[in-house]
Amino acid sequence: MKDKSTGFKVMAIIGLIVFIIGMCLLFPWLTLLAWNLLASSAGWYLVPVTWGTVCGLALVIVCIRLMFCRSKN
Repeated sequence: MKDKSTGFKVMAIIGLIVFIIGMCLLFPWLTLLAWNLLASSAGWYLVPVTWGTVCGLALVIVCIRLMFCRSKN
């Protein structure tokens, strides 16, 4: 029989991973919502906020940060 604390630890680690991923996607999601708010008031094209656009924007932000970050050497 498995120990109950092992199952709790596994669930805690999975919950922590889900929380971290959610926090990483929060900024791109809010950015897209702000863009749609401003674009709708100006009569511009609205970007659909889906998992694809949020994850794509997150990937673009990470790539731009990696290209323009300064090394500490």
